[in-house]
Amino acid sequence: MTSLLWNIAQLKDVVDIPLVTQSAENLGSCLNSVLKAGAVIASGNLGSGVQEQGKSLVTTSMKIISLVGDAVLASRVPEEEMISIRTTELAMTLGRHSPAKLAGLEIEGGDGRFVLPADKKSLVSRITEATFVDTQMLSIPFNPYTWDSTKQRVNSDVLALDLKDETRKLIKVSNLTSDVIIVTPLKPQTVSLENPQYFTKNDDLRFHEIDVKYDNTLIMLEITPDETSINLFVYMRYGQRPTTQEHDLNVTVSKNERCVWTPSAHDRNGGATECSVNPLTPIETLAKQPGKYFLGVQSYNTTAANSHKRKRRSCFGNGRQKRSCVEVKDPHPLPLRAKI
Repeated sequence: MTSLLWNIAQLKDVVDIPLVTQSAENLGSCLNSVLKAGAVIASGNLGSGVQEQGKSLVTTSMKIISLVGDAVLASRVPEEEMISIRTTELAMTLGRHSPAKLAGLEIEGGDGRFVLPADKKSLVSRITEATFVDTQMLSIPFNPYTWDSTKQRVNSDVLALDLKDETRKLIKVSNLTSDVIIVTPLKPQTVSLENPQYFTKNDDLRFHEIDVKYDNTLIMLEITPDETSINLFVYMRYGQRPTTQEHDLNVTVSKNERCVWTPSAHDRNGGATECSVNPLTPIETLAKQPGKYFLGVQSYNTTAANSHKRKRRSCFGNGRQKRSCVEVKDPHPLPLRAKI
């Protein structure tokens, strides 16, 4: 079926364009079902003996989807409006562009989006020899790569973007000077609505433990004092409890502001500080390795600290004093000594 679709597309007959598009949608629906079946088999839940068959189904289906995209784009011309092919689940966005038009190009498919670097030197300079570039974006609302160890961490659609030259060869775009922006919303999760409250004391650290299971896990903390007179000092450290002197992360949180300090990789005395006037903004830090991360929270009551300061008494102030003041005269100046 894919070969027939490609042969028809190669004729580049305008009359055949609707037929090619409709055939691509039909093939996409079939491949969507094959991908889901392959994902179930490849997960290993049906036994390790058939897991390799599931992997083969998934990888072969992905290659065929790419060939379907090639067939649809065969009859397109550069700068023609991008075409979207949707099935009940997966979505493809296909386009043909001149290299100069790739700078800052936005490609949307399903609920996801790619934004290519706006700097022409970053991407366009690498593909000047191509007469045109085909873009194929694929959005899958489920994870077909169920055999991978990171499958439990996937909480969004699976997105893919291929850039191909006029010979249908993939264009390598690694190590760009500017990043390709990938936007994909997270799927709804069941989270606890509990809003725990903890008590802290001045100069005392209250410790909490965070267990991280995977590399490069993003930790998000929402910590806010209940009273405007309270400042919270938050410390985090990997592997052992933090102190005010030894920590990997230091945050100061008040009712109106929060500031995050992170030490640099080469100099623990140096670092970067980021402040936000919105104290409700989550504190974010990247846990680069799995294990236990310890959190220490310390409170500081600014009102109580000010009230405990001793008031300086003056002998010249107005009003009654509880104790009498004794004024001491300055001593007589000593004669200057000079060495002759």
